[in-house]
Amino acid sequence: MTDRTRQPVVEPTKDARFARDQADACLRYEVDRPGRAGFINVGTGPEPHWLPRTEAIPYYHALAILVHCEGDLRRIQDTARLCRRRASQVAPTGTRYWTRAAELCDQAIEEFFEHGAATDDKARRKLMIRAEFIVSTWHVGWMMSRREARSELKRLNRDLAAVDADQTGTGADKTSPWWRRPLWTR
Repeated sequence: MTDRTRQPVVEPTKDARFARDQADACLRYEVDRPGRAGFINVGTGPEPHWLPRTEAIPYYHALAILVHCEGDLRRIQDTARLCRRRASQVAPTGTRYWTRAAELCDQAIEEFFEHGAATDDKARRKLMIRAEFIVSTWHVGWMMSRREARSELKRLNRDLAAVDADQTGTGADKTSPWWRRPLWTR
């Protein structure tokens, strides 16, 4: 008899491959080149938060790893270890991708601890809401109208307020979170 409450086992190589793909994109786009914006707005509210490209791009990819691993600290740590192991096993040309993947995992772990998500379930849920918002709107944000952007921000603030108002700490009221749905169905 199997226990239906157990979480599905995720193959660590899939997480590592995802992190490596994020590292590949990060290495490609974090470099300043003529015609690229030197600063990128990573703010999630009406007040912009501008970061240099060399910080904003890795920040996004670290959050993408955090979201991919569903905020599971152990999974992210295992992914970082596996990426480091792979970096030592591949040819020198592939080492930089696996090393960068491990660095992005470390940055995701740092975000996790910086927000107190390792010890506080509410903090973890709020971090995940913010991270999933940033990851889901990063590429399409520039295509949104002002009305759509305001609507998404209201939804973000409403979800964060719902976590603050949740006295149980379980998040049981979040049966179908908005950030899990594709943008075009919201």
